[in-house]
Amino acid sequence: MRFSAMSINVAGGAGNRRLVMEVFSFVDILFVLDPPVVGGGLINNNNGERVLFSFCAGSGVEVWVRRGCVGLFSVVAHNEWCASVGFWRCGKELVLSGVYIRPTQLRAVFALAINSIPQSTTIIGNFNSRHKDWCTTQNNYGGWLRKWADESLMRVI
Repeated sequence: MRFSAMSINVAGGAGNRRLVMEVFSFVDILFVLDPPVVGGGLINNNNGERVLFSFCAGSGVEVWVRRGCVGLFSVVAHNEWCASVGFWRCGKELVLSGVYIRPTQLRAVFALAINSIPQSTTIIGNFNSRHKDWCTTQNNYGGWLRKWADESLMRVI
């Protein structure tokens, strides 16, 4: 099985999300980061080609799946910072996680967020982290993420 996945930050804009869905209509599973909300609830602007696959009030991530692909995935977890979906390949369940950690979090909140990510095959998203290994600038989040990635035997690209 082969599918395409992507994460994109729409900065809370319903118009941004609508545009993303039109421009990237070929993507099978879309993690929308920093989605538009009203009072913590969903603003739905489904264009009919995608299904809102997973939504969690207060989360920084929505998961949208192309209608024809819905049966290929299952929801593994969804919390304030992360949405994870499972899929089967060669008799083994793999997990794809989309992450959005809002900027200006305390270290304890950042640690809680990254430690809430289920064991995943691949993690995509926006950690709002800068580190000299992948960016020209650096912030505290970058150091924390680098340390977590090293301890988890993950690579940040």
